[in-house]
Amino acid sequence: MNARVPVVDSPLREAMRIVDTGMETLARYKQVYFGPEMYRIRGELLAAEPIRAAKAAEECWREGMALAREQKAATFELRLAGLLARSMMNAGRDIAARRLLRP
Repeated sequence: MNARVPVVDSPLREAMRIVDTGMETLARYKQVYFGPEMYRIRGELLAAEPIRAAKAAEECWREGMALAREQKAATFELRLAGLLARSMMNAGRDIAARRLLRP
């Protein structure tokens, strides 16, 4: 008797799939307002992976910061900068993190 067990994605994978779909939708309809927030969420999901994907998360946050800067959305930019700086500090790059947050 061969019982089939359905393959269930982890909650992180499912969340990433949803965020990726949202990012594709924003790009398709050229709706960029929430782009920085989508990059923030995607970066947080990458950082939460069991095998940390810190480099990918940091790149995601950098892209979000660039988009926020382009939109002159200081709140989004600061939020992303804080996450990026925390990740940099966790990796032992304190000086670079401080430089990032300096006005």
